[in-house]
Amino acid sequence: SDPQDDGFELGPVYPKGPWRPNFGVQRGSVQFNSLCSGDPARAGGTKSVEELCGYRMEELIPAIPSIPLSYGAASELLAKLGGPAAPKSFRGALDLNYTLGPSSTFKL
Repeated sequence: SDPQDDGFELGPVYPKGPWRPNFGVQRGSVQFNSLCSGDPARAGGTKSVEELCGYRMEELIPAIPSIPLSYGAASELLAKLGGPAAPKSFRGALDLNYTLGPSSTFKL
């Protein structure tokens, strides 16, 4: 998450306050919780995941592997991205120029 959404932009961060620090990671951000919350592999009782949620297991697990990053780690990558300026709706509270990429010099 960008600190604009749940970090220093809203107030003191942990341990001095309740907001996410620069090393914090949002745990549920790589799941499809809007479709079916929890771990679809741990369906309870005799019902299948599809019977409980209305979706097949394959529909609830992202097809593209991803890993959530803290905004501290993400800021280092975003600062090197380059390219044209991002629209205002894409920008957050980090002290950097939000851009769309690509970068001719920065490679992962």
